[in-house]
Amino acid sequence: MPKPQQVTSEPKVIRVLFLIFLLVLSFVIGFFKLSSHDTFWHLKTGEYILSHGIPQTDPFSFTAAGKHWVTHEWLAEVLLYLIYKVAGIAGLIAFNGAISALIAFLVYRFGAKKGASAAVSASVAMLAVAAMSYMMYARPHAFTFLFLALLCMILFDQSPRGRT
Repeated sequence: MPKPQQVTSEPKVIRVLFLIFLLVLSFVIGFFKLSSHDTFWHLKTGEYILSHGIPQTDPFSFTAAGKHWVTHEWLAEVLLYLIYKVAGIAGLIAFNGAISALIAFLVYRFGAKKGASAAVSASVAMLAVAAMSYMMYARPHAFTFLFLALLCMILFDQSPRGRT
């Protein structure tokens, strides 16, 4: 299958400038988001898992103490806690900004690989970051956004087999 042709013949410097602007803006959008009340619940759960293992019952709640609890976000909670333990709140905020910028980069890169101009690629990437910004906290679902962007790149980057 032939590669898509570039839509525009814009200079490389234009693409780089759009990419830098996109990454800075998306980092800033993710950088200031630590106002979720659940963040510290996830940190405490990550700490608990590292000291006691994955809980099967709720160790924190007064009203549901000892009740069955499925800790389905355990790996992300451990990772977030380790970031917090090493770098504190500032590390969590920087990590969140970096995840936001990485997602924007993946969307931008996908558009560029498909032949879209830098302006179109950056605009679509900013729309993606804007759409997720209201939920872009240092919480386990930040990993979900990242893995969704990766999955879309993998799935849409595949050429149909057996077709010409």
